[in-house]
Order: sequence, then C-alpha cells, then structure tokens
Amino acid sequence: MSKVRRIGDYWMDPETGNRWQAGKFSRLQAEIEACRQAACRHMTDCVGLRDCVGLRDCVGLADCEVLLYCTGLRDCSGLADCVGMHGVQRLRNVSGISGTPSSYVTGPVGSRAANTRFWFLPNRIHVSCGCFVGTIEAFEAEVWDRYDEGHEHRIEYDREIAIARMLAGKEVSQ
Repeated sequence: MSKVRRIGDYWMDPETGNRWQAGKFSRLQAEIEACRQAACRHMTDCVGLRDCVGLRDCVGLADCEVLLYCTGLRDCSGLADCVGMHGVQRLRNVSGISGTPSSYVTGPVGSRAANTRFWFLPNRIHVSCGCFVGTIEAFEAEVWDRYDEGHEHRIEYDREIAIARMLAGKEVSQ
C-alpha cells in the first residue's frame, strides 16, 4: 500500500505533511523520499544532512554538523548542538534548542582569503572554513599538516585559533 497520496500538484506524506512537486517527482521518487525523510524523527548524530527541502515535524534532531542548504525546516523541537548551518532558510517553530552556539567570524584569512567561523558549544568549538567543518582540534591538525611553521597562512590560522580559544574561555566563564 502506497504511503504518499496525490493532492493537487503534489505527492504528500499524510503522516508527516512532507510533500513533493508531482511535476518533479514520480510517485516512486516521492515514496523513496518519504522513507528517507521518515528518519527525521528522533534523528541524532546527523552529520552532513544537506539539500533537505521541506522537512517537517523533526522531533529530537540533535548533534547536527553541517546542516547545508536546508529550506523550510518546520516544527523542529529539540534541535540541539547544530553547527555549520549554511544556507538554512525558514527555520520555523523551533523549540527546545540546547547548546545554541555563539560564534566568532574571522576576517579574510588563509589561501582563500575568506572568512572562517568558530562556533562555541558547551563542551567544544566547531570550525567552518571552506569545505572543512569539524572540531577546532581537527582544524588545527589540518592547518599544521598543510602549512609549514612560519608560513603566512599557518600564522594567520594559528592566530585565529588562539583568538577563538580565548573567546571560548570567556564564553564559559560568563
């Protein structure tokens, strides 16, 4: 028995309210998406969740690193420790956010002459720099592997890492 139903120009999952344009999705594609997105409930450790359009009723979404290009997230209670939220739009009806990070954004640094963002979470610092997203420790190791001591980019990144750690210390003490 089919889970999705055709309602007007959309295939709709009656359990979640998620819907897909019938002109862009076949019934089978909508069924597959409905099954994939059913995991939205009580999702934890969801690393690299991306291109998720219209996820609804996401209860217990936690420890989400790299939430990319997600539009129309709705009714997401218990959203916790989500960092690296790039291109996220229309985040609505969110409650129970824990560990909402503050952040520090650098000026242009490194080989890309671009900004780097440090997110301050209760027990860790996450970094988003170009395609790198991870802990400050992993970022520091990446910088040290890539650039020799004394290289201008290593000096810039080391300085920003030190600033982020200093700011994180102030965040904890407040």
